[in-house]
Amino acid sequence: TKGDGQMKTPSAKLVLALMAQSLSFNLNNSIWAAQRNPNGSTTMDLFDGFDTITSKEITAGTIAANKGNYLKLTEQITKQNCCDVMKDILFHLDPHLRAQKLYAYCSQEIVDMYNESYQLSHGGLPYNTKYVQNAVEGSDGKLILVPLSNKADSKFIHITTKANMLYGYDNMSDETSIDVKEYAPFTLSFLATMFFGVQFETIDKRRFKVIELADETPSGGGGEGDGDDDGD
Repeated sequence: TKGDGQMKTPSAKLVLALMAQSLSFNLNNSIWAAQRNPNGSTTMDLFDGFDTITSKEITAGTIAANKGNYLKLTEQITKQNCCDVMKDILFHLDPHLRAQKLYAYCSQEIVDMYNESYQLSHGGLPYNTKYVQNAVEGSDGKLILVPLSNKADSKFIHITTKANMLYGYDNMSDETSIDVKEYAPFTLSFLATMFFGVQFETIDKRRFKVIELADETPSGGGGEGDGDDDGD
């Protein structure tokens, strides 16, 4: 078990497998909130996550109400109003977007509130046969709720197609590598050089819409209106 033989021991294999698993776990946790920092040293510094990209596009004005790809809620979502809020969002999607199979990427909390809201408002209906609702009512099952643990603190709900959510990595060049080396007696080092990033294929209103949650202090009312201009 000396030298490179250490890498083949059962205990070393288990530890290395756990370390490789932790890389995937950190990528998953960072996929929305990561912010590129060339001088950083954590996964959160590696790339801009989907929420970070969204915030930058809002600042640039390319995601905006007059583009039809943005809606800012003016009231907080609760278990009393969540069903109505989500249906209102559905009704204000671009017709081309609404015609497709869509996913509402959001926090588990929002889905929990939707289930509670649906039960409170539809408890006596004969077709309400289950507690967990997988899609927004009125969407014909096309707007699917996707609760994500890595969206827990997100201020956005992203409504888009699965194909619009892109991620990239390098698995072709010799720049990417995972190595296990012995640099000290009886000590193994796990070395990973990886490239990873995410992006939306398009933010056109016919393929994409982002909902920004209301500020913590509720102000009442609905949301900002949608424009008719085509997005790019």
